[in-house]
Amino acid sequence: MDVRQAILTMTPKKFRQLTGRKMNVKEWLSLQIAKKVVKRSIIKKQKEYVSQSLYIVLAILGLGFIGMGVNTDWTGSDWVICLLLSFTCIGGLIFALIKMRDYY
Repeated sequence: MDVRQAILTMTPKKFRQLTGRKMNVKEWLSLQIAKKVVKRSIIKKQKEYVSQSLYIVLAILGLGFIGMGVNTDWTGSDWVICLLLSFTCIGGLIFALIKMRDYY
């Protein structure tokens, strides 16, 4: 079993079976945080539609809003802001490169 899968399927009952002791509050909170981190990493890997190098090329060409839109399924306002800033030339490039860390 993969470590990520083990974290996602871990419950207090399974913890008790494995260790022979009851899970305390601190361990339970740590488990919940670990589950959220694993879920986010899985979702982040699945949602990468445009490669990072293509995203950078699009940003340099003034089309960073396309990379943002495809990566977010055209939801949210980031791609609209980038489109408006693209009319100022350098603003769209800077915004697209700053927001790149949200996707990669």
